[in-house]
Amino acid sequence: SDSLIRGSYEYYRDASRAGQTSDEALLRRYAQSCYYMALFYKACDSIKQCEELFNQAAKYSERCEDWHTCYLAHIQLCVTSCWSNPEYAVRQALKALYFYHKIDDDVNNEVLILLNIANMYFTTADTSKALQYYFEAYELAEQNNLPKSRNEVCKGIANTYLFMGENARALAYAQKAATMADSVTSFSLQYTLAECYKACDSLKKAKKIYELISHDSNQMNRYFVYRNLSEITFQAQDPLLAYAYMDSAFECLENRYLK
Repeated sequence: SDSLIRGSYEYYRDASRAGQTSDEALLRRYAQSCYYMALFYKACDSIKQCEELFNQAAKYSERCEDWHTCYLAHIQLCVTSCWSNPEYAVRQALKALYFYHKIDDDVNNEVLILLNIANMYFTTADTSKALQYYFEAYELAEQNNLPKSRNEVCKGIANTYLFMGENARALAYAQKAATMADSVTSFSLQYTLAECYKACDSLKKAKKIYELISHDSNQMNRYFVYRNLSEITFQAQDPLLAYAYMDSAFECLENRYLK
């Protein structure tokens, strides 16, 4: 919280003369306090402040060779800029991987970084690069028995193949992720699986999954689900049910933006 981190941040900022100190231990603490202060601003959706502080954390942790804080700061810069500036986000994710390999301290983080690089290349529509890093992340997750990360990677591979129009491959990876998932399967994974079934014209299976996740608490998630259910029921020549689903979709939008 603000009350817990701000005091430390202000203390180390002043003690290090805002990073101008030659004391590496003090500089490391200043960089770390910038990182945690940035996390607070990120939680408050104060993007400008959090990006400024993540940049400070990256700059000064690199100077004192605190590689753990350095690569974490770069991956956070990737996450905060992924929609506003995907090309910049790619560069930040690649920097995170570069600094990670200076320490190689946690394979979970390595998989996360590879996954973020792949996601960013997917966002920029560079599907060959996206698949390259997805498969690298998948192999690493398999080798180190990281099922949650592996399933997330499979979902990314499925979405990439779906975007490319390779629907059978997309469905195979979505099914693999769903089969290996734990008892609480994420909305995004189930939605991807339903999208793959729909693309492969397995409309009954797609409809069953959409109906299962139609009670999600997020209004935008429910909007997309009901919109897809409407399309499927129109194709099944059930216009009354299709219109009911469309009404539910618009109700979700109203709840999201008008209340």
